[in-house]
Amino acid sequence: MPGVDLKLLNVLSLRPSVSRVMLYSLGCYAGGTVLRIAKDIAENNPGARVLVVCRETTIPTFQAPSEDNPVYLVSNAIFADGAAAMIIGAAWPRVTTERPIFQIISASQSAVPDSNGMIQGHYREVSVTMQISEKVPELISGDLEDNLVKLLARLRSRIGTPFSGPHTPEGGGFLTP
Repeated sequence: MPGVDLKLLNVLSLRPSVSRVMLYSLGCYAGGTVLRIAKDIAENNPGARVLVVCRETTIPTFQAPSEDNPVYLVSNAIFADGAAAMIIGAAWPRVTTERPIFQIISASQSAVPDSNGMIQGHYREVSVTMQISEKVPELISGDLEDNLVKLLARLRSRIGTPFSGPHTPEGGGFLTP
């Protein structure tokens, strides 16, 4: 099925041969995944610029809340529609006149132990239904500290010093201005 990538080719007047990757139905997982893929593509193709466009449409999962099944109220409150775009590139310092706003220092992912089946989406005849376990916040918070400690140790060994300035953990990566 033709996707938004074809619309972007036309709107941005890009060559039809521009390489594209479309990822569908990944939910929250998509944000970190596309940053990791874009970083890898840019670093392995000198001079390349990767346009990343993410869009999440959760309206198909919207269900009226009920006292019998409060999970829909929780999923409606947590998940929402959104969109973002950025251009990812890689260049050695002083090789380009570009002035990046952020630098992707690391992009990785980790599965939360014992989380299988804790968040489920089911395609139904008339919509998509979501099921979220009440254990999800506890599972994420219990795994977050260990992952951050490992990530920071790995980054310190690569760059030699702790970070200075503001840093934003986002979807499996760290952005730094």
